[in-house]
Amino acid sequence: MILWYNSRLCSKSWLIVNQNLLQTLRDQPDCGIREAQVDIFLHEGLIDDAIKTVERDIYYASELVDRVMDAAVSHRADWVIDNARRRAEPIMEQGKTDRYDAAVNWLKKVKAAYLQLGQKAEWSAYRSQLEAAHGRKRKLMELFKELNK
Repeated sequence: MILWYNSRLCSKSWLIVNQNLLQTLRDQPDCGIREAQVDIFLHEGLIDDAIKTVERDIYYASELVDRVMDAAVSHRADWVIDNARRRAEPIMEQGKTDRYDAAVNWLKKVKAAYLQLGQKAEWSAYRSQLEAAHGRKRKLMELFKELNK
C-alpha cells in the first residue's frame, strides 16, 4: 500500500516538474541550448515548440531545422512547405551553385510535405514552375533528378 501511494505521489510530482521544465525551456532565449531544446521538444512530441525554437532567429543550423521538418511533416506539413521553400528559392534565384545541393534537399522536404497533404498535383506544378524558371542552370537541373526518387 505504501509503495503504491509513493509511486502515485512521484508520478504526480513528475508531471508537475516535467511541465515546469518544459515551460522553462519555452521561455529561455537562445543561450546555446537550442539543440537540447529541440531534442526535448521532439522527444515529448511538442512539434510546435520545436518549430518555435528553430524559428527564433535566422542563424540556426540547417541540420536542426532539417530534423524538425522531418518530425513536423506529418503534423505541420504547411509549415514544412513554407519554411523549406523560403530556404531553397533564394539559393536557386541567386545562382549559388555551391549551395544547389542544399536547395534540392530543402525541395525534397517540400515534396514530402505536399505528398503528405495529398497534393501531388500542387507539387508537380511547383516543380514545373521551378524548372521553367531555372532550366538553364545545368548543375541545378541535374540535381533536380534526385527529386524523382
